[in-house]
Amino acid sequence: MAHHFRVNDDLCGRDREAFRELLLDPGVTLGQAATWLRERGYRVSRNAVGNYRKHLLQEPDAVMRKMVRGATAAELRAQLCQKIEGMNRSELVARAAFAGFWAKLKGRG
Repeated sequence: MAHHFRVNDDLCGRDREAFRELLLDPGVTLGQAATWLRERGYRVSRNAVGNYRKHLLQEPDAVMRKMVRGATAAELRAQLCQKIEGMNRSELVARAAFAGFWAKLKGRG
């Protein structure tokens, strides 16, 4: 099911990417994110920001970034094993390949 978020619609391209990264930072509160928007002239409610963040954190890329942050290759394999229930084979292979690549890229493999 496709989701429609006003936050995504209102932001220009450069701000959209910066705001997305801001929301994916676990140290940033919803209040700080809403203030970031207001400082740039956007009028979006704190509730809308929260809903958009919740959606972003459920996207596969965000889940994968959260998994690989600071993890060794063995830890990534263990995390992937916990997440495979319910995944189809192609999704599992894609995630495993990405995790292995990311670990090698970051020198943790």
